Amino acid sequence: MRVWLSNEEFDALIDHAEIPHQRLAFLLGGRVGLRRSEIIQITPNDLVERPTGKHVRIWEDYAKRDQYREPPVPDKVEAIANMLAFEQADD
Repeated sequence: MRVWLSNEEFDALIDHAEIPHQRLAFLLGGRVGLRRSEIIQITPNDLVERPTGKHVRIWEDYAKRDQYREPPVPDKVEAIANMLAFEQADD
């Protein structure tokens, strides 16, 4: 089932995030367009710089690690991701 939220509804959802990780997950889904299975697979190393700005590299299939897509990442989402990555252990 698909759900479309207005910007106001999505902002209200973001405001209800209980922890920063949850806020980031909501933003990755709503602003970047990641699927729920993709949100849990990405790492800070998947954030890449391109001439068009920051993008997140999403591997299409684990068995085919050479195929990926790179949706753009808004600055706000990148800032939260970098902050959380800085606070996490390397593993």
